[in-house]
Amino acid sequence: VEIIKVLGTPTRDQILSMNPEHVNFVFPRIQSYPLKKIFRANTPNDSVDCISKMLNYTPQHRPSALEVMAHPFFDELRESQTRLPNGQHLPDLFSFTKDELNNPEFKSKLIPEWYRKRY
Repeated sequence: VEIIKVLGTPTRDQILSMNPEHVNFVFPRIQSYPLKKIFRANTPNDSVDCISKMLNYTPQHRPSALEVMAHPFFDELRESQTRLPNGQHLPDLFSFTKDELNNPEFKSKLIPEWYRKRY
């Protein structure tokens, strides 16, 4: 019920897409609540946007893991100068399988140019 407090009551089609066995279940009628109001005022818009895309009742409308990783919220991790809080370099974040990089759009977005030049 907590997710309904944020997303609002799912429609019949959304319930059907999640679990056809619960299509006749009667959920409480609740209006959605803006995600931006749930987070602190200084929460970056990209983070709220990324979360809002993942929080979708219809599984087919949710982004894939690769789509989430390509979201602008994670752009900082693709910058060559990004470091861990202790100053050390980030671990290798760009070792994807050939299947994962089958889509050229993902490849160019997920693997930064500075990294591609090194390898």
